[in-house]
Amino acid sequence: MNIKAFSASLLLWAMVYCSLAQNPPCQRAQIYFDTLNCSPQPLVEDGILYFNLCKGDSLKLQALTEYPENYNFYTQHDSLHSFRWSFTDDDLILTEGINHAAYKYTEVNGYDISISLIDSNDCSSNTQIARVRIAGNPITGIGLDNPYCHHDTISISTATIGQVIPYSYEHTSTQKFEEETFLPDGPDCFPGYYYTDVVFSAFLPDQIISAPEDIVSVCVNMEHTYMGDLSMYMICPNGQTVMLKKQIQYNHLMGEPAGMPNPRSMDNPNFECLADSNPPGIGWNYCWSELYPNTGSINDGAVIGSNQLDSTYISTVQNYFAPDNSFAGLVGCPLNGLWTIKIRDTLNIDNGYIFEWTLNLDENLLPPGWSYFVDTDSIIMSGVNILSTNNSQTTIAPPDTGTYQYTYTVIDDYGCHWDTLIPLVVAPLPDYHLPADDIACPDIEIDIVGSNCPFCSYLWSTGENTVQISTDLSGIIWCEVTDTNSCSSRDTMVLLRYPKPPPINIYHE
Repeated sequence: MNIKAFSASLLLWAMVYCSLAQNPPCQRAQIYFDTLNCSPQPLVEDGILYFNLCKGDSLKLQALTEYPENYNFYTQHDSLHSFRWSFTDDDLILTEGINHAAYKYTEVNGYDISISLIDSNDCSSNTQIARVRIAGNPITGIGLDNPYCHHDTISISTATIGQVIPYSYEHTSTQKFEEETFLPDGPDCFPGYYYTDVVFSAFLPDQIISAPEDIVSVCVNMEHTYMGDLSMYMICPNGQTVMLKKQIQYNHLMGEPAGMPNPRSMDNPNFECLADSNPPGIGWNYCWSELYPNTGSINDGAVIGSNQLDSTYISTVQNYFAPDNSFAGLVGCPLNGLWTIKIRDTLNIDNGYIFEWTLNLDENLLPPGWSYFVDTDSIIMSGVNILSTNNSQTTIAPPDTGTYQYTYTVIDDYGCHWDTLIPLVVAPLPDYHLPADDIACPDIEIDIVGSNCPFCSYLWSTGENTVQISTDLSGIIWCEVTDTNSCSSRDTMVLLRYPKPPPINIYHE
């Protein structure tokens, strides 16, 4: 090799080295759920991790990371990266340098969750998917036959006293990001790139994009003061990227705004980084597709304003654009995981908002929505003077009259305790008394009437059901009275008869 060739080779190597030093390629990190250090620990069903929780419980997740390409171009370490925790379909928690996070669930639902990370070179890891199942209250009502009567031993059917319906849930997946996001000026406002994400977890674990047509469309509702500023990218869970729109210099179309920005935003060039100084305008829909008919690249529009698409066009699939890079660049992407739109504003004095964006994948790729069912494990009652309780029967001997609160508890298969209070009313027995024992002459009817018992019904030992009786009987006489609470009491008296005097013989002389 002559000196000139060697010098050229050395120069080329130096250029490559400098380029790699300034823009090192991604070292793909691997992330997993550290299941032994997650709380609660998950179950594995059909290859999917499920975390079962009670309403109001917190899920604590720990990430386990591997860096198989570490030090090839730069250093990777947990402390250097941002961890992304998707605990629900809508919320995304970011922790910088911290590989654990927690989330409290206050709503009963089924949730798709995920973890991933962005390393110090702005490169995404894989995305790990799991599901959370929250148990719901199975108690829908209580049917206690109040009141009960004092001195009764009460037997209650534990299984039927409560209306208990095991909780069930049917989950469907959404793929729309619906949070208003401010897009400040790129060159002058940190960090320069802006991300919004959606997480897919409704697909089977090994499903991938196998053809460009699997991506039906990408639609963004947004406004921006200068369309030409923007470069927009679609990034799939394993980092494969396609460009939806590249930034171009001013032309008759790209000088137009996107959507309808608020005039205050267009008049505030010195406040391009502050959302409070740039109120949002009205978003228009911008859709890209290789499946539906389109008008070509958004940068090639021939008519001023044709880049502003009314939302009604989405329903009729009109005026879609072709992406600047074919969706074929996403073939091989996992369907499940973090899908990201990345936007860069490359010129100053302009800003805008994204109001929502939707990634529409071929619905034929979706498996049936997942569901779950939380059965009842056991039922118990607690309170004063319970003699015994189990799933079928509870026996109680209340100590006195009054109202007592008993706790009815259902324990489900997730170990969740669902309680409700049952008021048990103990009514007094009727205060009823017969007269004192008495002695009467034989064959004379005696009227017997007890103490006053309002609204009571009567049953005498003679078979009569009147308030009082007249009788010529002797011996034990009782009367049972029953009040409006169906509580009964009985009193007894003894009615004796004098013996008849012996006959007197009268002699006549």
